Amino acid sequence: MNKKGFTLIELLTVIVVLAVIILIAMPVISNIIEDSRKNTFKISLESLIKVAKNNYNGSARIGEVTYTLSENTLICTSGCQEGNIEIDYSGNLKEAKGTITINGDNINMEISNALYKGVYEQLEDPDKGKIENVKVEKINES
Repeated sequence: MNKKGFTLIELLTVIVVLAVIILIAMPVISNIIEDSRKNTFKISLESLIKVAKNNYNGSARIGEVTYTLSENTLICTSGCQEGNIEIDYSGNLKEAKGTITINGDNINMEISNALYKGVYEQLEDPDKGKIENVKVEKINES
C-alpha cells in the first residue's frame, strides 16, 4: 500500500520547531520596535529644542524664557515681552506635555508622553565648552 502524506509525529515536530523559532525571534523584534519608538521620540525632542532655540535667538530674547508644550502646541509662557505666544511647531509629540527653559546658552527641558520621559540639558561650561545631554526613559507601566 502506497501512503502519501505526513504522519502526526512529523506535523507535530514541524509545529514545535516553528514555535521555538517564534519564541527566539519575538524578544528581538520587540526590542527593535521599542528602540525605534524611543529614537523617534528623541528626534522629536531635538526638533522641538531647535524650534525653541530659534524663537529665543530670532526674537532677541534676554534672560530666562519658558516654553510649554501641550496638545502638540508650543507656547512661550514666561519671559516673552509680547505675552503668551504660540510658536510654529509641526512635530509629532501627541499627548506630550512639559516645559523648556532657556537662559542664554543654558537649556533645560522635560517632556513626557504616555510612554516616555525625555530630559535635555545644555550647559555652557567655561572649561569644557557646550555640554549637551539628551535622555529618553521608558515610563514604567503599572
